[in-house]
Amino acid sequence: MKKLIIFIIILSSFRFVNGQNISLNEETKKYEWNFEVTSKLPTQNDVYDHVEEWLVSNYYNKSSSLKLSNREKGKLIYTAAFETKIFLSKGLISFNYTIKFNKNKVNFLLNNFAYTIMGQTKVAGIEMNFENNGLASKKKIIEETEIKIIENLKKLRL
Repeated sequence: MKKLIIFIIILSSFRFVNGQNISLNEETKKYEWNFEVTSKLPTQNDVYDHVEEWLVSNYYNKSSSLKLSNREKGKLIYTAAFETKIFLSKGLISFNYTIKFNKNKVNFLLNNFAYTIMGQTKVAGIEMNFENNGLASKKKIIEETEIKIIENLKKLRL
């Protein structure tokens, strides 16, 4: 019981400190999430390899794919997606990672967020960008997106 209480306190303080990470960029009018991580790995190539492997290991479905991999320029672009069941029918949340490497610093830009209603047959239906005013329950979708991304980021041990 004591461990459960400590776990709940840690989780609630984590959510409070981070708040909403995905936010509307006033200049681009697009939802984005930008952050930087400092790695303890010895070389930029080690960091690059580790991040690339993490992406393909954590976003392994037909809707996720590597778009650009340029080790010399220190840049990765990856389209990531995951299924969700926050509503009655299944949905797919997709977005892009643009990752830039500079020695032991890794800059993550997440953008192009979209929600697709999949339904029972898993045939992709209507895709709506997070910026779309017709997207119902936007706050709930953004919250689910943040939770899933944070779960995956916790697996990235740099």
